[in-house]
Amino acid sequence: MESEVGTFAQVLTIIAVFVSTMVVLFFGARFLWHRTSHSAPPAPRVDDERFHRLEEAVDTIALDIERMSEAQRFTAKLLLERGTDAAQAQAAQPKIPESIVTRR
Repeated sequence: MESEVGTFAQVLTIIAVFVSTMVVLFFGARFLWHRTSHSAPPAPRVDDERFHRLEEAVDTIALDIERMSEAQRFTAKLLLERGTDAAQAQAAQPKIPESIVTRR
């Protein structure tokens, strides 16, 4: 009778290990399948009103930068003209020799 109980215990152990292994494999495969089958997250919704405001802001900034660059070009041109006028005026004036101081 002891051999029948031992054999029964071995069979039950084998069945329990087999069923446990199958359950672990099933849930592991299910986890991997769900993890890899998800598609990419949905793209964010484009808000046309916000996009339009952003576009207007960028256009306004571009115009302001263009105005600043035009003002800088104008200022540089005026400074260049003043510099050449001043140089011509200075060249037209007679030069007065500076007195030479000598030490004794």
